[in-house]
Amino acid sequence: MQTLKDLFELNDNAVVYFCFKKRRRADMQFVKAAKKAFVVEEIFDEDRPVFQRESLFLFTFRKRATGGTTSSNKSGTAANHAEQIQIQS
Repeated sequence: MQTLKDLFELNDNAVVYFCFKKRRRADMQFVKAAKKAFVVEEIFDEDRPVFQRESLFLFTFRKRATGGTTSSNKSGTAANHAEQIQIQS
């Protein structure tokens, strides 16, 4: 967790793509702790059902805004991810 905090101190606009395979409860506890420290969003695409069966998850981590995060900002960010995925396809 400290490495991620250090990264975001170096670059406020950094986006970390985080992929993991859930094997133990500790895996989800890390994500829960990350949600308290960062803006965490799960990325959804057409292959998600396949990944979900394999217990694979893909998230983005971003530095929290100083004034907090609004729900409208989150939905805008999610829309940007969907747009990025469509562009890459």
